[in-house]
Amino acid sequence: MAASAHRTYGPPLATLRKRREFLRLRGGARWSGKAFVLEGKKRVEGMAPGIRFGFTISKKVGLAHERNRMRRRLSHALRATPLPAALADWDCVIVARRPALDVPFDVLVGDFTIALARLADPRSSKDPRSVPAKAAPRKERRSIEP
Repeated sequence: MAASAHRTYGPPLATLRKRREFLRLRGGARWSGKAFVLEGKKRVEGMAPGIRFGFTISKKVGLAHERNRMRRRLSHALRATPLPAALADWDCVIVARRPALDVPFDVLVGDFTIALARLADPRSSKDPRSVPAKAAPRKERRSIEP
């Protein structure tokens, strides 16, 4: 009998389970990308250490098997991403978007790296999308002379 080849994707993730844990994170630090939105807040004192993650995938995004596949892809990409030490006492929610099905795995890992760095240091300029775009020059209005 041949041994099955198992891939390791890093340690298992500590996950959010209860609705109130998800609701507490609304309005926290946020990063938005093509395949997902990451939202997080620092945890209150007295809770167990370690970053925790929750996944939200709406029925609007796809059928059940597609949502399951998105959740697996996102969790595996997250486990393959180095976690910043500054986020050790944070809770984060990942809201999946439809492109999470088709985006290459390396891009997902790269997006998680950028998103977690932005949460750890909001002034970080590691994300080229975080730099404000230059405003287009305004056209001067001509006044109509009577």
